[in-house]
Amino acid sequence: MGELWARLQRRPTQAMLIVIASLLANVLGLASSLYVIQVLNRYVSHGVDSTLFTLTSGVLLAILFELGFRWSRLKLAATLSGEPDHNLGVGAYGVLTTARLSDLEKVPSGERREALSGVEQVESAFSAPNMTAIFDLPFALLYVGAIFLFSPVLAAIVFAAICVVAILGVTNQIVLRPMSKKIAEHQSIGHGLISTTTTTAESVRAFGAGHRLIEDWAKNLQVVQSLRRRLARRQGGLQSLTQSAQAVMSVAVIGVGAVMVVRGELDVGTMIGANLLGARALQPVTRFAQLSEALVRSRLAMDRARALVGLPVEPSEGSALRDYTGALEIRDVAYTPPGAPTPLFEDLSIRLDPGAVVALVGRNGAGKTTLARLIAGLIQPDRGQILADGVDLRQLVPAWWRRQLVYLPQEPTFINGTIRDNLRMLKPDLTDEVLEAILERSGAARFVHETEKGLDTLITNNGMTLARGVRRRLAVARALASGGRLVIFDEPTEGMDDEGIRQVYESLIQLARAGRTIIVSSHDQQIIRGAQILVDLDAKPRPTVTVLSKDNPGASKDWNAGARGQNPPPKPRTKAAQ
Repeated sequence: MGELWARLQRRPTQAMLIVIASLLANVLGLASSLYVIQVLNRYVSHGVDSTLFTLTSGVLLAILFELGFRWSRLKLAATLSGEPDHNLGVGAYGVLTTARLSDLEKVPSGERREALSGVEQVESAFSAPNMTAIFDLPFALLYVGAIFLFSPVLAAIVFAAICVVAILGVTNQIVLRPMSKKIAEHQSIGHGLISTTTTTAESVRAFGAGHRLIEDWAKNLQVVQSLRRRLARRQGGLQSLTQSAQAVMSVAVIGVGAVMVVRGELDVGTMIGANLLGARALQPVTRFAQLSEALVRSRLAMDRARALVGLPVEPSEGSALRDYTGALEIRDVAYTPPGAPTPLFEDLSIRLDPGAVVALVGRNGAGKTTLARLIAGLIQPDRGQILADGVDLRQLVPAWWRRQLVYLPQEPTFINGTIRDNLRMLKPDLTDEVLEAILERSGAARFVHETEKGLDTLITNNGMTLARGVRRRLAVARALASGGRLVIFDEPTEGMDDEGIRQVYESLIQLARAGRTIIVSSHDQQIIRGAQILVDLDAKPRPTVTVLSKDNPGASKDWNAGARGQNPPPKPRTKAAQ
């Protein structure tokens, strides 16, 4: 109920109008029961047609006004929930794009999907009809009070029935909470299995993983279905109990009322009217009890959504340099992956002047990609600083910093949209002529020109359906489109054919000649030999930094030979460089 009060406090005026509309609607709701009492006591006894006409006209008018008030409060309740539902949905999705990557990656993908799907459960639980049903709950006492005016004994019977149904509803919520939580946990596991089968369809078939996945799916599904059946039985039992409570209440009211009629303490019309009023009093309480499952699921969904929304986000404010030169300093940086017992590297210090070219080398898992992500500001070091022109990256606006980078990740992915949309991510004002030139430099022009729609070709499944070489060529084009001063290429020639590799060499040469600072991680010896500085991440825990040359790599024989398709013999390496 805390969420309900929070929504009411956001719009107190609308909440007060709903309360007033509910009061008037429930007061008018007394008319039909009072009509029965008056018809049985006055018209049936005396048979005056004008009395019946007056009573009927009055009750129909009351029913019409009651309908109007109930319809108005439905519209008010819809506005009461619209903004919070929208904010929750946008916030839960938005945090996936703005949360710090290191914190977001700690949340399993299945839990993220479950948190987003839970937004719909919150929206359903706090829909306008459900909220108006909750507003009707306190007005059950209005009908009890009306019965009390006729007979305190009958009012006590109805009040006792209301208490029983309310206790059943609250108890049901307490019992359903752990059950619904278990269902959500296993649904998260199911989402993970679905993700596995959809994103690794080739591996599932090539390595015979289907049987194992089916077994895991069947076991998880069996648990979920068992819990759902228990939940359904519980809800069905509650519904049966509330119906039985209403029936028992009616029997008790009629039975006790009949005795009072015989004794002359009550007339027949009042007895029947009290029974109708008791049914109206019990109706909102029964409705609330039936909402227990939806309220429990919404509470759990809110907890998951709030946990996701509560993740630290990248700052939207900070510094931005007027003219970034490309200088970079890594000062005493250390990083330990989550759950790892030892640091991946520590005490790493290196200072790069504008136009410097650095090669990151090391075996798989040595930390090349991690260091590239640290420099890109995607994750933060455990200790130390990374400075751009002397300013700590943590003081810079992340969005501004990303526009200074020519960034090629090791495993590039794309948004589902056109090629043009993906290339314009950092610079939406790039013209098609500029994009065509960038595609030529990256080697992706031929692929784009061979498609039917060219730059308007849609990329689906985040680009994973594209050939790996094509995907990397487009990723190089996307990186070049930023025009940044700092180049970060992570394994740029991996998965490329000879033509693609030559295009990468040519791009590196042009970037070096343009004075861009280049940081490239690679196992390609030709790229490594063209670097000025070598960072060996195989040295643990402190990587080795070796200065190989001060020449501009744009004039490097190795890179120029690679661009021409030649492969010169390796140069002698110092012991430190090795």
